[in-house]
Parts: sequence; C-alpha cells; structure tokens
Amino acid sequence: MIKIRSISKNELPELQHLGKTTFLQAFGEANDPQDMQEYLDKHFSIAHLKKELENKDSHFFFAESDGKIIGYLKLNKGAAQTDHKLQNALEVERIYVLPEFQGKRVGQQLFNKALEVANGFGINTIWLGVWEKNTKAIRFYERNGFKIFDKHSFLLGKDLQEDLMMKLDLPEIQIRQLNLDHAPAFQALKLFGLQESPFSFSDSYEDENNKSKNDFLKEFEQFMEHEERFILGAFDQKNELKGYVIFKRDARSNSRHKAMIHNMYTHPDVRGKRVGKALMQMVLDRAKRMPDLEQIHLWVLHADTSASGFYAKLGFERQGPYVKKDQKILGRWVDAEYMVLYFK
Repeated sequence: MIKIRSISKNELPELQHLGKTTFLQAFGEANDPQDMQEYLDKHFSIAHLKKELENKDSHFFFAESDGKIIGYLKLNKGAAQTDHKLQNALEVERIYVLPEFQGKRVGQQLFNKALEVANGFGINTIWLGVWEKNTKAIRFYERNGFKIFDKHSFLLGKDLQEDLMMKLDLPEIQIRQLNLDHAPAFQALKLFGLQESPFSFSDSYEDENNKSKNDFLKEFEQFMEHEERFILGAFDQKNELKGYVIFKRDARSNSRHKAMIHNMYTHPDVRGKRVGKALMQMVLDRAKRMPDLEQIHLWVLHADTSASGFYAKLGFERQGPYVKKDQKILGRWVDAEYMVLYFK
C-alpha cells in the first residue's frame, strides 16, 4: 500500500538523497554532466531544501511503500510559486518517483494529493512547468486534464531550456475531506438536510439537534485524519459546504472486506450539478485503492423519491425485496432497500 505523508524537518537528508537521485535519473543522460552537477549542488543542498521546507507557502510530501521512501511531491502557493501568471493558483513544482516504482500509479497518487491540497485551500487552478522534451511527463499531465497555456525559461546549470507551462482549471464544486475545522458547517448542513429531506435519513432532526456539543464532536472526530473512515465534503466557490458523504470501513477482522456508506446529502442549491456523483466517485476511487476491500454497502429509503436508481448507475446491486416498514418517519412508514457494490 502506498502512503502519502508530509515531510518533517528532520528528514532533510532523505529528501536531499531522493531529490538528487530522481532528478539525475530523469534528466542525467539528456544533459551536460557539469550543468547537471551545478544544478544539483544549488537546488538540492541541505541549506536550500531547509529554506524551502520552512516556507509556509511550500508543501512537501513523501510517498512510502512498506516503509521505503519511493517518491516525493512539492507544491507552492502564493509567493512561493516560481511564476505568478495565474490568480489563486497552486504550482506542482516536483513529482518524482524512483524508476523501479514507476508504472505503479505512485505518481498518480502524488498528483491526487496535490488535488486534495488544492481543494483544501479553495484553489481555482493547478499549474506546472514541464521540460518540452519530457514527453512522458507531458502525456501524464494531459491524461489528468492539463493543457499547455504558455512557456517559460528554465536554467539548468548554464544551459537555458524551455519549459511548457500547463494548467488544470478546477471545477466549480470541489470535493475534499473534512477536518475538525469543518465541524460547525457539517452539523449545520446535516440539520438542514434532516429538515429538508426527512424521509431520506434514518436519523431524525430532533435526535441530532438534541445532541450535546461534546457528543456531536465525539462522533465527528472518529472520521478525522483516517484513511479508512472519512467524510468527504462538496464546497462551492465561496467555500461553503453544500454536500457530504460518510464512508466507514469495517474494522472487525472477519469483515475487513466490507465498507459502508452511512449518509449522503446534497443541498438543493447544487442539485442537478452532478455533485452527488462527484462525491461518490471520489469515495469509490479511494476505496478501490484500499487493500483487500471488496464490497461497499448502503441502505436506501423509499418514500416519495428514492436514490436507488442513482446508486444502481454507479454499480450498486439490489440485494432482494424491500424491507417493509423499516422506518417510521413523522408518523409515516418508510420501506428500505439494501444495496452492495462488488469490486471486480
């Protein structure tokens, strides 16, 4: 399993070694050795890396496999960017992976981390510079939706080279994992949803509204900073929470192959904008990368409307007849349906 994590200040030697190794492997044969050495000495010195790591607008991440560091990511925003042509943008300055781990989607997972960071900051555009002769990298970014919009010069030692500038404009609605700072917004949206769509939830507005602050936070905190149980939120361009989905993998040893969707809701303001699909697609993308996870389960309530058709289009299969009178909501009986997505 690949783990993406932040780099600490005491890991500068590891960052230096990995940075030099991967850069030399990527570009060594195509460049003059003296120019290459001059670049490595300048940009991968401990002093230079320390200054970059301490910059509040730069963000470094390692990719690990079984405890071995196999790649890294460097992101810049604000004044840390190497070029300032775009507003409210995040620069992907470096994505590098050791050759023996290339072709194993490590670069893709590092890029996915960049998307997650961009969403967390409410960024509108991700951009990067890629050497015009690095066709492999150009194809990788094109597959991820990037388009060339400009060029800029890049100095390798004494050799002046051309970088293609590529950008990806992020969608109107951004999906990202909730953290503790989102607790008030999440609670407010959940309470709104329980009043606006009471027949879509097993929870009631009264029960949720009567919870103490401590009880709510205790429930919310179990989904924080965890890879196998989390809440994804949909944020609009004003950074307001407009939807969410709750995912939890079963922790019991005999049921580790299963996970559950506990809740999904989208605000009426964003319905018809495929927000629910975007939330579920990110859940499925993350779930498919979890070792030995084979199934995702959920319950759908059937009242005046039902989401069962929506889930069926995503690949969920109905598990039998409705459970009659499963819930009694506002004095009215509501049937339920059990659905499962089986990973092939």
